[in-house]
Amino acid sequence: MPDQKNEEFSDGNAAAGDGKGCIYCGEAAVSDEHIFGKWLNKKRPAKNRTSTKLIVINTGIHSIIQPRMPSTKNGGIFTTKSRRVCISCNGGWLSKIQSATKPAVEKLISDEVVELSPEELVALRAWAVNASLLLDLSDARTSATLKSDFAHFYLHQTPPIRWRIWVGRYKGKEWVGGKSRHVGGAAKLITEPDHSTYNFQLSIWNVDPVFFLVVSAHDDRYLPNFSRFEKFLKPIWPEQRAKFVWPTTFIAGDSEMEEMTRFML
Repeated sequence: MPDQKNEEFSDGNAAAGDGKGCIYCGEAAVSDEHIFGKWLNKKRPAKNRTSTKLIVINTGIHSIIQPRMPSTKNGGIFTTKSRRVCISCNGGWLSKIQSATKPAVEKLISDEVVELSPEELVALRAWAVNASLLLDLSDARTSATLKSDFAHFYLHQTPPIRWRIWVGRYKGKEWVGGKSRHVGGAAKLITEPDHSTYNFQLSIWNVDPVFFLVVSAHDDRYLPNFSRFEKFLKPIWPEQRAKFVWPTTFIAGDSEMEEMTRFML
């Protein structure tokens, strides 16, 4: 039996549907879309687990929503598939994004001094958005991304405006071999008459020695400020004026990775 949608989330989240049909175009979802791209499994055969958990925030002005226990799924992250994408999308525009992303990812994981072109950054952003969207859908109980974000990506193949994407370097033990974590949550503003619900989500995964961090929110107030981790993070969305030169000077370890994933608590 498929996981049920978390009723505590805003009705605008993507899991509010019946779980049938392509999440992008609505056609029958009969394809197995690799969330990160099967080509990565050959580059970095992953051994670690993937994990998904729901957390909620309570800052004193928000009413806390019932938290859920962490949900863990075993297996390498680069073999993880989604059944929410149709053959046409999988073999069409999404396949083109995967192909266009390979050169950029290969440059990053080489850990050598490189510069990514504007075209490579466009592909890398699109790849990161698609991975985050499908990771969000992998557990309906923690799916917090809005339907409108899926629609925007399908139409424009660019990140929605209230998204933030970073890349960084990692060296440690806990995330070696490839690991992902998704956080979905919601909060209600008790200061508003209708106690509106606002969703937020965070996705993080690593392709040794590089990690990707993607955050989105229903409202700007729930976009976290990662300034304390700034030295470990290189933004790729919103678009930056400066040239993208890699690698970064500072390298995140296990403690920083855990802090970033728990930052929205």
